[in-house]
Amino acid sequence: MLKPVLALLLGGPFAAPAAASEAMSLQDTFDAYMQVITQNDTQARTTLTNSLRMADPDVFPAVPGMADDIYAFRQFIASFGEQTAAIVRTRLKAVHCQAAHVSTDEADVYYPGTVEYRCVIPDVSAYFEDYREHHVQLRTGTATPARINGLLDRYAAVLRDAPDLTYEGKARFFRAGSGGPWASSDLRFLGAELVVRLMPVQDWDRLIEAEAGSSSTATSTDEGGSHAR
Repeated sequence: MLKPVLALLLGGPFAAPAAASEAMSLQDTFDAYMQVITQNDTQARTTLTNSLRMADPDVFPAVPGMADDIYAFRQFIASFGEQTAAIVRTRLKAVHCQAAHVSTDEADVYYPGTVEYRCVIPDVSAYFEDYREHHVQLRTGTATPARINGLLDRYAAVLRDAPDLTYEGKARFFRAGSGGPWASSDLRFLGAELVVRLMPVQDWDRLIEAEAGSSSTATSTDEGGSHAR
């Protein structure tokens, strides 16, 4: 099975833990989610899980497991060789997400809590030219394991020196029972979205295809003009 990055190429401070006798606030729950998603923080996962365990097990049996397997970058980092992975891992430690606006509406039966947030992630747009070269190699059948490994090394170098960009999102939260813990199904998908932002191959493919279409149109126009003369 191809590793995640190879497959793509081929196609705020955490708040203090809440007391054990009560579930965390919406803000603290969000902060814990983000520490687990972006940093795989063990203490944050334990604190979040302890809060989620206060859900009624008969009504919300899946809630306590919502802190499991949500770290965004485990498979992504594992796609690189040991030395390159160390570079990637170090740069990704700077990724963080903070709440921009927290609101509650108890009249909303399903999602009484909403958090609008901003994430700071690396801007890897400088890697586009390397990806374009890889795209040509795939089309011409000249892509080799050595060339792909070179592309991964180049990606790590671009990531290491990448400036920051801001990704904005919104997550809905529900209450797992009356007075129970806050939980979010939306945030289970944030990790995948962050990985896509780190390797936006679909956006790059569309750009390459648009450029190819534009070039083809220009060539046809030029040929038509020469015939007319």
